[in-house]
Amino acid sequence: MHKKLSAFILALLLIFTLPISASANSAEPPGMTIIVENAPDDISLTLELVEEPEYAVRIQQAQKSWEVYFRLYYYFAPGTLDGAVIRVESSEKSFTCPLPDGVHSGYNNLLTLDFETQTLTVGQRWWRQPLLTAVRVTLTLLTEGLIFFAFGFRSKRSWIVFFAVNLVTQGWLNGIINSSAFSTGYWLIGLYLAEFVIFIAEAITFPLATKEKMKWQCLLYAFVANAASLIAGLLLIRYLPI
Repeated sequence: MHKKLSAFILALLLIFTLPISASANSAEPPGMTIIVENAPDDISLTLELVEEPEYAVRIQQAQKSWEVYFRLYYYFAPGTLDGAVIRVESSEKSFTCPLPDGVHSGYNNLLTLDFETQTLTVGQRWWRQPLLTAVRVTLTLLTEGLIFFAFGFRSKRSWIVFFAVNLVTQGWLNGIINSSAFSTGYWLIGLYLAEFVIFIAEAITFPLATKEKMKWQCLLYAFVANAASLIAGLLLIRYLPI
């Protein structure tokens, strides 16, 4: 058992030491994200400027899991987007929606386009963040719960502590993720810092609150579980909306 755990921890450490590409001093510019509901497969969005009708910007489409969205970074001078419209085109129908006032004055703007009703509104549906939070928390509990079980925790008290600690820490983490601050260009740094704070909290709480295992075993569990959760989160974030 100890040899397997040692090998697993060594593998995690090797993963963290692998070289990765990075861009220095490259925070993303201001932009907007348009979530499209009821989107057909061939939908396209174009930003058209009223002052320069001949100048149009095709908005880049992306998809994460069930969600279709369009992302646009803009470098326009203040006031250029006043009165701008979003042209929506597909084989089913084509229409334009006025860009809501003041959208370009923010750094990161989230909008929702309903293809059926042909409406473009600022913000997102009330149920979107609760749904995404539930998905993230469930996956985290499954990942760390399996590791908790593999470490031999079986008592009712240990599992109560496990769920209580994780619900608190994951609630705090998802509160940060759901905030507008998380959408800035340095969100990855924020994620690492948040995970480090969670590790410290769990490294203190588990040895004190659980009596089933020795303190060093609880500490080792906190490290392995949070490392595995972070790696899984970095992989899933490519496919799940934020």
